[in-house]
Amino acid sequence: MVHAPYPGKLKFQGVPSSMFAAAGPFVVGNPERTVAYLDPRGPNEGFYSQLRAILATGAVRALCVSTSTAAIEETARIAALASELCPESLVLVGGPHEDAVDHKAAHRLPGVHMSLAGEAESPFKWILEAFLERDEAAITFVEALSPSSVLAARLPGRFTVTSCSWQAPLEIDGGPNCYADPRPLVFPESYPTFDVFPSGRTIPLMVSRGCSYGKCTFCSESNRDGGVTLTKSFDWVEELAARTPEAALYFQDSIFPGGNRTSNALMPLLQRLGRTWGCQVYLPTLTRRRVEELADHGCNYIYTGLESGSEQVLRGIHKSAVTRDLVLERMEWARVAGLRVGVSLMFGALSVRGELLESVDSITATEELVEDVVATGVDVAGIYPNVQTVLPGTDLARGLGSNGHELDFYRMPRAPVFDGLEDGGVGYNFLTLAESSERRVDLALRIAASARRMQSLYNCPWHRARRDGAVGAESGVLTTSCSQ
Repeated sequence: MVHAPYPGKLKFQGVPSSMFAAAGPFVVGNPERTVAYLDPRGPNEGFYSQLRAILATGAVRALCVSTSTAAIEETARIAALASELCPESLVLVGGPHEDAVDHKAAHRLPGVHMSLAGEAESPFKWILEAFLERDEAAITFVEALSPSSVLAARLPGRFTVTSCSWQAPLEIDGGPNCYADPRPLVFPESYPTFDVFPSGRTIPLMVSRGCSYGKCTFCSESNRDGGVTLTKSFDWVEELAARTPEAALYFQDSIFPGGNRTSNALMPLLQRLGRTWGCQVYLPTLTRRRVEELADHGCNYIYTGLESGSEQVLRGIHKSAVTRDLVLERMEWARVAGLRVGVSLMFGALSVRGELLESVDSITATEELVEDVVATGVDVAGIYPNVQTVLPGTDLARGLGSNGHELDFYRMPRAPVFDGLEDGGVGYNFLTLAESSERRVDLALRIAASARRMQSLYNCPWHRARRDGAVGAESGVLTTSCSQ
């Protein structure tokens, strides 16, 4: 299994949760098989040398790649390597990109035999087991695999299967997904570091799926069906923490869930663990009582998206509730409670019609908002500026498509001026969507300068610590959970 390398900057080298979630039922159900993973630090030649050496052994029967849209060109390179070095191996692609795009990877990328979108746990397990029990080349297998045979398997969940030998993707609604619970079934052998926590390692985890807000025009995690799935039990959180006793916990839920179950079960568990932990919050729904509850139960870090100091920009991206007064009030609450904060900013916003909302005045308003946040005295762990990037499956992408913008999400344009930011250097944004004008270039230079200033003035250890040209990849064998 390979996590396709993200070709930009990352504040946190997290765990590819979608890849491990899809693999879980297969790993648990096939304990006699070895499932290894590669998780690159970046698209560097050290990683590709390592991957080439592994594929050349002839021991890899199936290569499963989880990819974001930004990493899709790296996925194409990985598939090409597999075609060259192990042409009889099955190449299967999934992940956030496949979930969101209309044109699926198995129909667009040479060397990809099949691709999976949606609730992929059951079809992933079924396809791999069907292939591995046969002694035949991947192309022979996929040419013999018909849509009717997949339908006949009566697999649970809502998912899409695409084969390079089929004319169209197969969309299936098999009813409730028996693997919907975000409780992980498999784990990596080691965890990354996140410099906002003092511990050497940080365990990223989620106890819910979905976003309780889900209205941002630019976000691919929008809450289209109106529901959030919360884990049935929190006992596994304690078991997971016990695997790495010194590690901090970082909840990567889009918005850390509220409600009685969280307050009555999860919070006391976290307090009992005595671990440093943090989570992601949406400020308009963050009450003073909730801030105090988080702090009282051991949370010392919250991360939130302010995006912009401009009311016009916030209205255009559907985050108008994140007003300046509300932000400063919540920052004051966090200061009193002793919480550290991480703040995400998003420059270069576009309306769903493709109009550029950003201006010199809106950039200035964002700079002033950051200064006001720091002036509250809250402990700012990091300011994370980025540039709005168009992601498939979002309201923004649909709106741009309806207004004449042709977006090929298998071609990632570059904007080197934004290379120092987490998002912006790779993909479609206000600079790469249209022909460059003097105004847009000047605005891009102003954004880049503002971002550099924030990164230098405020504590952004991720930016200083990441070094271009790092080699190799995190690797290991997936291990199963303590309770299943």
